[in-house]
Amino acid sequence: MYLTSLQTYSKILGSIIFAYFCTIGAKLYTNDGSSVSDCSALLTLSHPSDMALSSPLKTAIVLGGSGTVGSGIVKALANCPLYEKVTLLGRSRIELPETENYAKFTQTTMDFENISSQGALFAGFSTAFYAIGVSQNKVDEETYRKIELTNALAIATLMKEASIPDIHWVTGGGSSKNSLFLFGRVKAEVEETIGKMGFRRVIIYRPGGILADKSSSMGPKTTTVLRAVDPFHLMSVEAELLGEVMVGNSIKEMEGEGNEMKILENCAINKIGKDLKRPEN
Repeated sequence: MYLTSLQTYSKILGSIIFAYFCTIGAKLYTNDGSSVSDCSALLTLSHPSDMALSSPLKTAIVLGGSGTVGSGIVKALANCPLYEKVTLLGRSRIELPETENYAKFTQTTMDFENISSQGALFAGFSTAFYAIGVSQNKVDEETYRKIELTNALAIATLMKEASIPDIHWVTGGGSSKNSLFLFGRVKAEVEETIGKMGFRRVIIYRPGGILADKSSSMGPKTTTVLRAVDPFHLMSVEAELLGEVMVGNSIKEMEGEGNEMKILENCAINKIGKDLKRPEN
């Protein structure tokens, strides 16, 4: 019993330390290649209230809707009246509430072993949300690279070929070419490649620890402790809030006429989420 408790708390401590180092040196990169590390400046650059609300109804495709982050995206889309059609694309169907706001959802299965031949599944959408992810601790390096790099970029290519203009993509805090972690290096490569594909708008989300009551991959004990030691969400974000921020950003008009790319770090995500919940005067 003592050994089990020790292992549990070692896992919790490791998650906290990892999340901390992932958020140090947070930067936002804009489409002109500039970056800032000061959080207050970052928020000024990235806040979606700088963009006007768009009126046409939207359609969305979601990949990774069964996961912790994806569940938050799905719920936010269900509650957003500006989306008239949402398609969940995955290996299998998931259970959705039988309520009116979920009537606009359809589900389509996809063969992830033959991605390149399934471009037709991506046609006709105004927005794409990507939240597929696997822990590098649960698979070997070859499998991790296949899921997080090869498959991810193959899917991004299909999005581009289908002319989806607005891409919202979750990577994670700590993404860097020089990261000590495989996770950070792979995610950085994905970000860089997608940024060069020429989408009208790409927003990359780099959350810290993802918090959820039921589906968090960290487990209930780690989630409880991280909420306790990080009450201001410097190293973490609630999954539902992340989903609300992603959907909230997607209904803002795109800036300028060229290609737009932004990367939102954990503190920016939480700040935007807090402002979204603030009552308007």
